[in-house]
Amino acid sequence: MMRFAPPKIVVLYSLTALAAALLLFLILLPNSNNASAQQPATATPTPRPITFSAIAAGEDYTCGIRRDTTGIICWGGKYGAADSWFSYRAFTAITAGGQHVCALYNSRGENGRAICMGHSGDGRQSIAGSPSYRPTYTAITAGAAHTCGVFKRTAAERANPNLLGTQCWGRNNYGQSSSAEDGVELPSNAFERNTYTSIDAFTYGNHTCGIRENGTVTCWGRNGAGESSPPTGAFKAVASGIAHTCGIRENDTVACWGSDDYYFYGIRNLATGLKSPPTGAFKAITAGAGH
Repeated sequence: MMRFAPPKIVVLYSLTALAAALLLFLILLPNSNNASAQQPATATPTPRPITFSAIAAGEDYTCGIRRDTTGIICWGGKYGAADSWFSYRAFTAITAGGQHVCALYNSRGENGRAICMGHSGDGRQSIAGSPSYRPTYTAITAGAAHTCGVFKRTAAERANPNLLGTQCWGRNNYGQSSSAEDGVELPSNAFERNTYTSIDAFTYGNHTCGIRENGTVTCWGRNGAGESSPPTGAFKAVASGIAHTCGIRENDTVACWGSDDYYFYGIRNLATGLKSPPTGAFKAITAGAGH
C-alpha cells in the first residue's frame, strides 16, 4: 500500500494560523501589573459654578450675593480666597466701602433691613434703629467709612415733608453721616428731608449724592473741590468719585462737577479733564478715583 505525505503548504498554513491566534491571546490577556492602567479613568466631578445676583468691589476685595440664597461671599484682600457670611439668608442689594460691606435683607419680616460687616471702626456697622424701630431701605451705598440708605416709604409718608428720605451712619468728619436723634441716627441736614430715587457714594469717597423724585441732585459730605455742589436741572443717574461727581441729564448728556484734577491719597496726578466728559448720549455712568 502506498503512503502519501501531507502537503507542506497545509502544514505551513496551520502553523501560521496557530501562531497568530496565540499572539492575539497574549495581547488580550489581562496583565496584573497594568490592570489598573487598562481600567477607564474615574471622572473628576466638576465643581458647580457659583452664580451671583449682585456684586460690589471695595478697597482691595469683592463681595457678591449668591443666587442660591446661601448668603454673601467675599474674596481678595483680607478675605483671601473666599469668606462666606450669613449662609442661607437672602439679600437684595449689596454695597462695599473702604473696608466694610453692607447689604439689604430680602426675606419675610426683614425685607429691606440693612446689615453691615467687616471693619467696625467709626460706627460703620452701627446701623441706626431701636428695638421698636428697624428702618427698611430701597437702596444702599457705601463710601470710604460711611453708608447711606434710602428709606422705604409709603405714598403718604413720601408726601410728608417732615420725614427724612435718607439715613446715614459711620464716619462723620465731613458731614457725610448722621447725628443722633431720640436714640435713632437721622441725617441732621435739612436738605436731606427729601425722597430719593437713587443715591451713590464712592468706595474711597467722603460724600454722597442722590437724585430726588423731581430729578434734581442733592449731595452732602466733603465739598473741598465742589464735588457736593451739583448744577441745577434734572438728572437720571449720578455717580460719585473721590473729589468729583458726574451725572446723566434728562437729555442723556453727561455733566460733571468738583475737582478737574486727579487727587488720590493727597497726591496730585498730572491727568486732568475729570469735568470734561465726551459729547453724546449715555445710558449709564460710574465714577472712579481719577476718572
